[in-house]
Amino acid sequence: MKKIFLLLAVTTFISIAASPTAYAGTWKQDSMGWQWQDGTSDKNVSMWKWIDSNNDGLAECYYFDSNGYILSDTTIDRYTVDASGAWTEDGVIRQKAANPSTAKKAHQEGTELYQLGNQTSDSLPVLNIDTKNEISIDLDDVSIPASIQIQLMYHNKNTPDMEFLSHYDMEIMGSKESSTKFYKDGYYYFNTNNELKYKMKVGVDEITNLLNLDGKGGQFGDYLKDVQIADDGNGGKILFYTCKSDALTQYLSEIYKNSMPIAWDSVYKVEQASGKVFLTPDNCFSKESVSIRMSGTLEGHAIGVTMNVIVDYKNPGQPITIEFPSTDDYEEVVY
Repeated sequence: MKKIFLLLAVTTFISIAASPTAYAGTWKQDSMGWQWQDGTSDKNVSMWKWIDSNNDGLAECYYFDSNGYILSDTTIDRYTVDASGAWTEDGVIRQKAANPSTAKKAHQEGTELYQLGNQTSDSLPVLNIDTKNEISIDLDDVSIPASIQIQLMYHNKNTPDMEFLSHYDMEIMGSKESSTKFYKDGYYYFNTNNELKYKMKVGVDEITNLLNLDGKGGQFGDYLKDVQIADDGNGGKILFYTCKSDALTQYLSEIYKNSMPIAWDSVYKVEQASGKVFLTPDNCFSKESVSIRMSGTLEGHAIGVTMNVIVDYKNPGQPITIEFPSTDDYEEVVY
């Protein structure tokens, strides 16, 4: 399923994701702290480094200060390291595969779990989703902020009695655009800024194909790499991942070329993409975030786009109440 939920990468994440990995060496402690020695004359100074110190095939990431000692119990570049000095997120020590066999196993298990979560969530008859997308568009020396918020609710999804309500709000350069669309009693209603109001008689199958479930999540399962699976402490799972940049470039181009022409009517590529998804004990999505950074050209000018999206799946599968707008004053058109 396609979704219109995207996110921006914090630039320092790139330095962590691209930092070197140490496969052989030993920790040394002195009165100043801990250093990593791998038998070379090079010192680890003012840098992040992945280290598989116990040779279990999984590396942890550490930050070394200007004297070559790891930092611990602090925050560097907005990233937290624990008492051992390892990078942590949501209380989980971040890891990545340190060899091809471990990477292959993690990729397979992570992809299967992600796809299972997507399928389970997609089969739920009820959905209540909030999405926040913060965007920054850098054109030459000008930075253009934008934000998109989407609220989406479904009843009786995947049945002939399906109905939904969606609110869309976008703000860019002081300009605001809002729209409301909903489907009930066999009619699709569309309202933009309370100016354009129309309705169409559309069957459930046709409206599902037309809207492609209006941004239902789950598409990143085809582009995962560097997957880490962790327990959330409550019976659920957390998946951390990065994405295959080239494949994601093509995918995003198809989704966004009509939604934000200033950013996507250009030649660009995905530089970095990462995310995490929280799964309930029943293997439903409960929350997902994605960070993406792109660069390219627009009419001969350099352009960069960064996006940070947070998707909140509220109480997956639980009953909800949808308060539909009035259906008065909508002009009927033929689909």
